[in-house]
Amino acid sequence: MIRRFVWIIMLSLSCLFGWSEEPKLPVFTLKYDGALGSEETEEEDIEQSSNRHTVSLRIKEELSKRLTASVITAFSRKEYLLQSGSYSYTYVNPTVTLDVSEKLRWTSGIRSKWIFYDEMDYEGNDKDFTSLRFDTSLIFRPIKELKLTPSVRGEYDLHTNETKTKQTYTLGFAIDARISSVTLGGRYRAITRLPLSPDSDVAFKLNNEFGAGLSWDPNK
Repeated sequence: MIRRFVWIIMLSLSCLFGWSEEPKLPVFTLKYDGALGSEETEEEDIEQSSNRHTVSLRIKEELSKRLTASVITAFSRKEYLLQSGSYSYTYVNPTVTLDVSEKLRWTSGIRSKWIFYDEMDYEGNDKDFTSLRFDTSLIFRPIKELKLTPSVRGEYDLHTNETKTKQTYTLGFAIDARISSVTLGGRYRAITRLPLSPDSDVAFKLNNEFGAGLSWDPNK
């Protein structure tokens, strides 16, 4: 249902902004990632061995000169060989990128993720949950040497055990400015976590993250 809705939106936008003069076929990218490892516990003769396998498929299509769409779907499995905690997840993540003008680019996406655990938690409650996330961001270049990037993200974790349901919102802003051969950059994110239902035991949490960077390229 979600993918059908996204493709309807992408088709409408492509009609609105015009098809590419040279239509391009979709690009398919299939990937596999694996990991094997172990970790010593407090009892030196016991190791927490695990393995992880992930397969993902990305389909990307240039619908017009100004509109690009992609869908990523993946399946992953992680197994602990000597302890409990093994789980699997799968997700679907369609994304749309639109060049509104030469100075403004808009990107938005929706991700639906389903997580399944092999066992219950220590209290006998189901640990499975569904995660729904939306992202949207703008890249604005009022002048060539300045880039502004505001972004918004919302994520909803719908647990079978309602005491763990939560919602998380992230507001971000980035700025990059180039002065001659020097580039200055700054990042800020405000992350708020809230309970999602009256039965949720999740506590309110607010994080503020920020950073700055400086680079010098004498070739420019």
